Amino acid sequence: AWSEALQSSSSSSTNIKWGGRGKGGRGTARRTTQPYDIVVDNVRLEYVHNNTAKAGLPGKVLLEDSTLKLLSPRIYSLVGHNGCGKSTLLRRIAAGKIPGFPPHISTFYVPQEVTSSHKNNNDNSDDDEDAGDDDDSQTPLQYVLSHHGKFSRQANDALQSRIEQLEEQLDNLNIDGGEDADSCNNDDENSDNNNMSPEERMEQLCEEISELEEEKEDTHDTRLIQEEAKQALEFFSDPRDKQHTSTEQCWYDHIPISKLSGGYKKKMMLACALFCKCDLLLLDEPTNYLDVYGLVQLRKLLQICTTRKTTLLLVSHDVDLNNDVATDTIHFTPQCSLEYYPGNYNAFLKYKDQQFTHLAKQSAALEKKRELLVKSIDNVKKATAGKGRAGQRKKNKTIESRKKKLAKCGIEKDENGHRWTAQKANTGIKEGSINSVDASTRKKTSAAQLLKSSDTSIAPTPDKAVQFVFRDPTSTWGEPLIMAMDVGHSYDTNNNHDDHQHHEKHLLFECVDLCIDEGSTCCLMGANGSGKSTLLRLLAKEEEPMEGTIHHAHNVTVGYFDQHVADNLVLEHSVDGSSSNTNSNDVVTTALSFLSHQFPKKTEQDLRGELTSFGLNPQQVTTNIQFLSGGERCRLCLAFLMLHDPHVLIMDEPTSHLDVESVEALLYGLQQWKGTLIVVSHDSHLVRELTRSKGNANCYVIMPEEAKLRRIHGGIDAYLKAFK
Repeated sequence: AWSEALQSSSSSSTNIKWGGRGKGGRGTARRTTQPYDIVVDNVRLEYVHNNTAKAGLPGKVLLEDSTLKLLSPRIYSLVGHNGCGKSTLLRRIAAGKIPGFPPHISTFYVPQEVTSSHKNNNDNSDDDEDAGDDDDSQTPLQYVLSHHGKFSRQANDALQSRIEQLEEQLDNLNIDGGEDADSCNNDDENSDNNNMSPEERMEQLCEEISELEEEKEDTHDTRLIQEEAKQALEFFSDPRDKQHTSTEQCWYDHIPISKLSGGYKKKMMLACALFCKCDLLLLDEPTNYLDVYGLVQLRKLLQICTTRKTTLLLVSHDVDLNNDVATDTIHFTPQCSLEYYPGNYNAFLKYKDQQFTHLAKQSAALEKKRELLVKSIDNVKKATAGKGRAGQRKKNKTIESRKKKLAKCGIEKDENGHRWTAQKANTGIKEGSINSVDASTRKKTSAAQLLKSSDTSIAPTPDKAVQFVFRDPTSTWGEPLIMAMDVGHSYDTNNNHDDHQHHEKHLLFECVDLCIDEGSTCCLMGANGSGKSTLLRLLAKEEEPMEGTIHHAHNVTVGYFDQHVADNLVLEHSVDGSSSNTNSNDVVTTALSFLSHQFPKKTEQDLRGELTSFGLNPQQVTTNIQFLSGGERCRLCLAFLMLHDPHVLIMDEPTSHLDVESVEALLYGLQQWKGTLIVVSHDSHLVRELTRSKGNANCYVIMPEEAKLRRIHGGIDAYLKAFK
């Protein structure tokens, strides 16, 4: 009947519309799928390392029978716990290893860390095959041009696939009566095309094919490509770089990648994303190591991508960024599935809180119903039976009937409002019901107690998967723990430091006087390359200053968390999983064995307890370090630091690899800690809350134009106002 209706519509002289919302089904006028929408069903994601594959062992299943849906030109924020598979999913998409993924979609992937000549051992085999060709001796401009060449090959394949699709539509076009019925059903164009005559439709298809052909030819203009690459790098260049360099060349012309800081490496990769005009942009923690100017330019990049009709899939722990730019939120659930929510991250949290409130109220009503049934059974038992055996049989029958009713008592509707028809007897909770999920997560707390636990929020208590427990120091001094007196330092071009923008003889900072009191909190900010990480290394006595002195109090213990410590932890071990200091290739380094080697006097129970305090479960404790995600390796490094019982924690970008919930847990743990804290971070929420909750907290910024360290009395908000 539908085919006949389409044929009569095509043969009719008048333009007949079929379908549409509320007009009788999905007809040709309801083509809601766009040509650059991505909908892939039955997605299965499994993490398999090379060692696991060689041993014939199964990998870790991350997704099972899920649907990947990315509609153009929306901005999706992918959220989930550390280790759930967010980065792996992005790498699989970028490598083209998702079965059923549209071949005409060009993708570009910005990883957490810049791929160097040595591949990250934690990377799956899904990474780009050409990733290992990158050389640290390249300049950023050469790096961008080389990546554009790799992207151009993929983009040309995607353009050719799109051209073939349009040519197929052109071949199926029926001049006498429009397109064939089969092509109408399979076509993915806008509904506006249905109002066109066959001649107009043919002209439109020819124009689209011609534009795509011209776009392919433009990719071979070498001179134009180099100019656009420079413009993309200039887009992320801080104007102060040109004012305070002793050479006329820009930072991307002559400085090798190995000399760049993490922030400039990230800007280089974002410049690649701006330069390579793709259909799907995959951003994995794009805010890592970026200064405030870089964060501003990142938001401008996202606006440009929206203008280009580019679909974005974003993984970020920056709550402000997720709330400001995201149009949809994808939740990577522990049940190996993807859940889609409209709106930003705050809307997602609001929906989850409402959902939890609804489940808790249903559980409370269910418990009340069960209590009434139990009470009625007790009343029947206490009641006097009728005369004779008939009365006793009637009493027993009533008791058995009510016991069966109690056993089948469960929630009558699922989360979609559908009533349950099949019941599983003698369980008390129906299989697959909402109550079964709620009962497994409330940890022996009744729904009534859960509802009364808080008057403002009914959200579940944080579980151990996202906790950070810092033990308070036991010693007191009554004097400043760290004192910097007239400190000055310059960047040595022979070392791989992060401060490259000044001349070799020009000091990054000078005449720095800093007093770190016991129990105080010091937040340090500044532009990329201004010397923040260098100053932290000096305060931790990892390096000696060129001018001035650094004094530590007697017997004070300092724990230093480097911004690249999580990645260096994997690079220190060989590809086969053994330690670089171990000759045997059969030794697999796990989190537990790593700490056992570092602390031989500690018992296994103490080490497991410390790892649990930082959110690593027993399975993660015995997992090869190379299999752990970046956030899980950060937790391991923090546990390693706290086993030294530090009195002072110096942390350089501690939130780089953590998810949103873990950042909140880290913030809560640092707020409760009574030790001395020095932190470098561009996470405005983290810095704001730390300075607000700590009584003795100060914010400092390194001014590159003055080579001085200045205190900001208004906190980070006063610092951010300078960029408006």
